[in-house]
Amino acid sequence: MRIIDHFIAIIQVPATVGFILTRWITKTVFSLQVEGLSYVRDREVLILCGNHTGFLDRFIVRTSLGRPVQFLELRRGFGRPSSRVFHTLRTARRVLGEGKTVCVFPQGRPAPDTGISFHPAVSQIHLESKVPVIPFAIHTGGQKVTVQFGQ
Repeated sequence: MRIIDHFIAIIQVPATVGFILTRWITKTVFSLQVEGLSYVRDREVLILCGNHTGFLDRFIVRTSLGRPVQFLELRRGFGRPSSRVFHTLRTARRVLGEGKTVCVFPQGRPAPDTGISFHPAVSQIHLESKVPVIPFAIHTGGQKVTVQFGQ
């Protein structure tokens, strides 16, 4: 077997193995506390909308929920905003139509101290899909991380 074949085999790790690995790493590195799971536990199709504190947020949210999540970004910045939002809306429609959970970080890039700001596209996704929007907040302090899901 060629070296490139080994490399390709490593990259093609099944999603469940990747999920288990990131969950183990997140729980090992951080003291993770999750509040408000009752708001998300019995629902498979959700729109999660929360603050973006850092590059580990995706792992933290996935580990907190205990299931895979499709992440979308609503960036503010360079490029044509209308085309970026249109792409995000189209992706959200597809993922929600497949019965999956979508997570949106409306800030686009990490902004630890600004709280949750709702981008108008979040409302558009909700109005088109009729799927509930569940707000969440990630609070960090050293190695302690708290995720709060609301209603």
